[in-house]
Amino acid sequence: MESDRLLQEDVEMPKPFPHDPPQPDTFIGWLGVRFTDRGEGFARCELDVEPRFLNHRGGVVHGGVIFSLVDTGTAAAVHTVMSPDEVCSTIELTITYLRAVRSGRLVCDSRVLRRGNRVVFLESEVFNDGELVAKGLGTYYVTSAPVPGPEK
Repeated sequence: MESDRLLQEDVEMPKPFPHDPPQPDTFIGWLGVRFTDRGEGFARCELDVEPRFLNHRGGVVHGGVIFSLVDTGTAAAVHTVMSPDEVCSTIELTITYLRAVRSGRLVCDSRVLRRGNRVVFLESEVFNDGELVAKGLGTYYVTSAPVPGPEK
């Protein structure tokens, strides 16, 4: 899983990701997500498993935690191919869980598969200490940001 990509502080993206670095008073900040790599069409985010993420059955990480990591990673990857005047929103996000996670570090690698005029298709792979535990597919809508006007 070693990447030959530049770390995020060495890569200038056309559109900064709003959660980089995550603010503690946001959901992403509360989860403890960190962005550790990105490049054009690619983003990597990580999360250390904490006891508060475990569900009540068998001490397994709640699927929503992994889903949130995929959602965050795909959104960050979309931002690497957006211009500064664009915004995005999720159309669809699906995930397949392959293995249970109980501890360690989750690493999510998200890649743009195709950027059309307005729709971006992505994939994500989530690893737990090097082992593939989930795969995600995402579709995002990209449009021009509304121009601020006078308040009415």
